[in-house]
Parts: sequence; C-alpha cells; structure tokens
Amino acid sequence: MALYDGVNAPVIKVYFDTGNRNQGKFILNYSLLGGSDTLGTYTPFSTLTQLPTTDVKKISIRRGRTREDQQVQPGSLTLTLDNTSGNYDPELSKTGTVTAATGASGVVTYTSTNTLAVGDVVTIVGLSVSALNLKLQTVTSVSGTQFTVANAATGTCSGQTATYYSGYVNTSNQNFLYMGTGVRVTATMSGGTEYNLYTGFIEAMDKDLSLEPTVTITCVDAMAQIAKLRTNIDTNNFSDDEAVNSILTSAGWNGIAYFSSYYYTVSSVPTGNALDMIDAITSPQLGMFYVDTDGNARWSNGGAFSAASFAIATKRLTMTDARTSTDVVEYDDISVIGGEKYMRNTINTTNTRTDGVVQTITKFNSASTGRFGPVAADATMYFIAADASTATQNLADQFATPKYRVDKIGFDCVGFSSTLWNNIVRTDLGSAVIVKRTPIYTSELTYNCWVQEVTHDITPNNWRMSLTLSPAT
Repeated sequence: MALYDGVNAPVIKVYFDTGNRNQGKFILNYSLLGGSDTLGTYTPFSTLTQLPTTDVKKISIRRGRTREDQQVQPGSLTLTLDNTSGNYDPELSKTGTVTAATGASGVVTYTSTNTLAVGDVVTIVGLSVSALNLKLQTVTSVSGTQFTVANAATGTCSGQTATYYSGYVNTSNQNFLYMGTGVRVTATMSGGTEYNLYTGFIEAMDKDLSLEPTVTITCVDAMAQIAKLRTNIDTNNFSDDEAVNSILTSAGWNGIAYFSSYYYTVSSVPTGNALDMIDAITSPQLGMFYVDTDGNARWSNGGAFSAASFAIATKRLTMTDARTSTDVVEYDDISVIGGEKYMRNTINTTNTRTDGVVQTITKFNSASTGRFGPVAADATMYFIAADASTATQNLADQFATPKYRVDKIGFDCVGFSSTLWNNIVRTDLGSAVIVKRTPIYTSELTYNCWVQEVTHDITPNNWRMSLTLSPAT
C-alpha cells in the first residue's frame, strides 16, 4: 500500500509482533508452572513480520492528549485488511504433512499433498534440516503435490513427516491474532529510511465474511497496557521524573521513559494501576504523559512546552492558507477559537503533602480575575507544600486570557517535497509547528503551536492528516 503522489510519497508497511509469545501467552506478567517469574522481562517488537502491502485497505491512527483538559486516552489504530486469503481469520488454519523439501536459488519447494493457495501464509515445522523449518512465509506457487515460498534458505531432505500450518500462527499452531499481539505501522521514505507511525497492541477483531471478506483490527497503544499494571511503590520524596520511572519499573513495564528537567518533589501517591498513579503526578503540571510512535512511555513536563522551549525546538511543519512552496502545508480545514473553552484564572487545589497532611490551596491570576471575573477549576496534587503552591499558581496563570488559538487543523498530504514528507511522518505529540492564517478582514496572523493530537487516515488513494494544537505562548 502506498500513497499515489509521486516518488516522494512514503510506502506504508504494517507488521505483527511475532516474537513475544510463549505457547500463546504474553511473557509480560506471566509465569510458566515450574519456571521463574518473568514479570518485567517483556521486550516488545523483537521479531516483526510484515503483512503483504496489497492486503492493507485502510489505516486510521488517533494519538493524543490535550494538556488543558488532561484526558487520558490510549492511542488507537483501526486497520482494515483484505481477508480474501483467510490469513487474518484466527479461527481458520489449514494443516497437512510435508514429506520432502529443497531450498535453492531463493526458492524453497515443499513436497506435500496440501490444500493451500497462492498468498496463504504458512509455517513449516519438524523437518530434519532446520534451515527449512520456516515461519510465516507467503506461498508463491502451489499444486496438488507441492508448494513453494520465496526464501534464501538452502538444503534438501526427504522421507519426512513434517507439518505445515497456515495463517499467523506459532510453531504450535496457536494463532497470533488476538488481544495483546503487537502491531506496528511504519512509513518508508524514497531514500529507504523507515519511520514508525504507530506502535500498539490488538484489542479487538471484527470479521466481515461477505463477498469481499475483510478483517478490521482495532488496536490500543501501551497507555492501555500500563493501565492494567499495578504497583504499591511509595513515591514519597521522589522527584517527579524519578516517581514516573519508578512506577513504570515496579509495575513491570520496561519501556523507556523520557523526561524533561526535574520540576517538583512528589509525596505518596495512592497506589493502584500504574497509569492512574502517573496521572496524579503529571496532570497538574501542564505537561504530557503519552506513548510515542516507537511504543515508549514519555513524560514531558510544563517546561517542555514553554515559549523558551518553542524558540529552540525543531519546527516540523509550517501550515498556511496560501501555499508558497512545496515545503509548506496548505490546509483546507481550520478551527481558530477564542480560548474561552480552556480559560481559567482561579485554581482550588487539594494537596496531600509528604507528611500526609492534606492542605487546600487557592491561587488567582489577579489581572485576569479583575478583567473577566473568576473562572475557577479544581486540581488534586501530591507534592511538597512549596511545589504544590507553585504548580497551582502556574495553572492559574497559563490560560488566564482567552486569546485566539488554533484548535484543530486538517489537510491532504498531496504534492509534498521529500523534506516535507520526512517532517510529516516525524510529526509527533509535542512537536512544534507554525500556523499562518489570513482572515478576510486583516493581514496574515502567525500562531506558534504544540501538537497535542495527531490523526492519520490513509487509503491507497489518499492520506489525510489532522492535528489538534495548543498555544506555545
């Protein structure tokens, strides 16, 4: 599957993570009877198996979380696949006996009375020449007595009683296509560089067995996985970055967490699932805890979204209503609002200090309350007293004036240069972008923005991208 827009358009690839199953079980938080506890040893996406590009009919990616309303939501992927082959039906598996095999010149031929068809995905086990025991290969030719796959394995064996299994299965004929299997979507540029667009896990599958059978796979990213992990670690007197990292580690999630510089000292956060504990630390800080396109947990605090940070940040996109070059995005949909939706100038905080005392803090932005009247919001914190006071004041100041802001913007990815395509696929949550808007009654206005949500809707004939933005000033 590729976007038909000349040589610069990236090729979309979809992969299943087929390397982290143990007899059909997730290694994370799972112990085999009689074996050692494997909690925390899960390393996702160690073995990726690419789906045929011609099977991919549609991709919809949604990732994001606004800093203002702080609503936690896992990134989602909706993947529609052509299931004419039946490869994506987890309840279907053809099986049979392989009696001989020969690999030479990039083709492996298996002698077998089979029921396979060209395009079937097949796994072969039990041959005496181990190099010919291949996993998840696509059948390239077939007859009643043999089938072939394209592979560089070499060797010859006969007189065998080996077995083949069709579909996305492991060597025990257990299907990979169920909840928890990793899925990754990438974009490969014309120069060969491959960037991740989404990394997540299957949540549900919907099969359509009509005349043109399809399978729709719904995925969530690691945010949903982290919400399922529990820990009772005490975060008292940790710096905020130490607290987030310790929660992830103690809960058994060993994805990498990246941090901005240390801001606040944390008290004891109520124990429970890891995501709720992290949210209690990060949500009062005007930062963002999210999962990046590689599947890693990330925490960027309020300092990462300051005007000073924007000044030195790489500007991924410049978007305008009048295209001036191939390195500028011409948008066709934009929402510029007055900011009242997010306005607040009075914050009432309930803070649990490190000594366990619960204190109430109220902070105002006096200039804003004097002009607009009080616009109040509540906050819950778990910081030392001084840091809770600072964080509360920051919340009262950040959106005290209902200035114009670009809320959402959308465009078709058409006619882009190679440079712009690289920036498109590398635009992530927290990226810095510039929006230029020319109202009919005045001259061009410029808005400096942070990306808070990214969506991609991709079909073989179109690539639609939308962004939700937050002001950088």
